[in-house]
Amino acid sequence: MIRTADVVVIGGGCMGASTAYHLARRGVKDVALLEKGYLASGPTGKSSGIIRQHYPIKELVITSLKSLRVFERFDEMVGGDAGFVKTGFLVLVPEGHQEAVEGYVAMQKGLGVNVKLLSLDELKELQPQTNLEDVAVASYHPDSGYASTVATTNLFAARAREMGAHVYEGIEVKDIKLGGDGVERVVTDKGEISTPVVVNAAGAWGHKIGGMVGVELPVKPTRHQLCIFKRPYDFWQPQITYADFPLKCYFRPEGSDLFLAGALNEVFNHDKADPDKYDEEADPETLSWFLSRICQRFPAMKRASYRGGYSGIYDTTPDEQPIIGPVDEVRGFYCLLGWSGHGFKHCPAMGELMAELITEGETTEVNLSIFRPSRFAEKKLLKATAI
Repeated sequence: MIRTADVVVIGGGCMGASTAYHLARRGVKDVALLEKGYLASGPTGKSSGIIRQHYPIKELVITSLKSLRVFERFDEMVGGDAGFVKTGFLVLVPEGHQEAVEGYVAMQKGLGVNVKLLSLDELKELQPQTNLEDVAVASYHPDSGYASTVATTNLFAARAREMGAHVYEGIEVKDIKLGGDGVERVVTDKGEISTPVVVNAAGAWGHKIGGMVGVELPVKPTRHQLCIFKRPYDFWQPQITYADFPLKCYFRPEGSDLFLAGALNEVFNHDKADPDKYDEEADPETLSWFLSRICQRFPAMKRASYRGGYSGIYDTTPDEQPIIGPVDEVRGFYCLLGWSGHGFKHCPAMGELMAELITEGETTEVNLSIFRPSRFAEKKLLKATAI
């Protein structure tokens, strides 16, 4: 392990790997990416990997769209196959929320997103086997889909290595030492690395890393469950990814015949968990909860068969939005965490922005100040409605 680095990135998930890659691309010679397990072994590896641009916050629309363009041409722009599958993305909206969604669609279009509102007749033509009794309107993003979270992370790390970055797995950060008013060195179970800059991309462990420099980061690890079903032979409609707000679920295809189901944040996110020790299986009652909703939305899925379930961890913040940027009290300490379950789709753009922020002192394309770590102490939480 190297003993001196220009930047140490803590956390080998998609955000940490992307940041290390983009720092190396910018010519930062000694970048160390530290992961206590293996790359993508934490929440990244269990993410559903959905790629969408449906956000009420314009900064996240911009970064998700910028990231989509990378996923679409990943081999050309980064190198390797990130497993991007374009399925299209539907947002189903209940009565009473049409006006809000119309506003979001107009904003997203203005930022360059390929999106349109669908009437129920248009939606029925697109997805004829979908029950729309509780749906008022839908927005449709034809370019969205999903990608492999593990492949994406490992490809960013591999390209970073090729440009001279040092990627270490199986190394745990034990402490961060300060000198004067800033970062001085990182203490690991394999030795110390002197560095003036640390990026906290540790996700569900981010609160612990913040505590090492005396900073309180309101990141709470929460357990989230997903279930997988095999589509029956007579469920033939085109496979599209759904955000189903009436039923508080999301659905996406997996391969040619599998169907993955997860819940929106407000359903199961009250289960605080220890990210080092939690039940990684899905609960039996969760299976029945998902199955009842899948069958309500897609009646043909009554003949589906269960193919397993699992649980992952979100790094949840009080406003369910990320913590990005420098910590004012500690020179050289940056945050890129707290994504609350929607980070993967932003990782290509966010790694680039973090690298720009570190090397240039500011970002030019997107102003990230709304995600500043200090907003919680300032009581300026972001307000973004679910739909």
